[in-house]
Amino acid sequence: MSLGLSSATQEWLDSVTKVITATLSVSYDGGKTWRPVSLHNRHGGRRTADIRTPRTSGGFVSLRATAADGAGDSVSQEIIRAFGLS
Repeated sequence: MSLGLSSATQEWLDSVTKVITATLSVSYDGGKTWRPVSLHNRHGGRRTADIRTPRTSGGFVSLRATAADGAGDSVSQEIIRAFGLS
């Protein structure tokens, strides 16, 4: 499964900043354990990740993403049960 990730500066900020580092992790047990996922840089600051999902149906995938710019600003977001497996 391929996921796309992108980032942007908030319109109300005085200056534009670009993401320097980004990470993505997946969990198949509701966030108890996390596995890092490789990100592939694409044009325009976009990234993609190819994740392997379990072959069993009825479970869920949780996602945790982080991003940081060169000025020391960062953001992280965790989504438990981001989507279900069928």
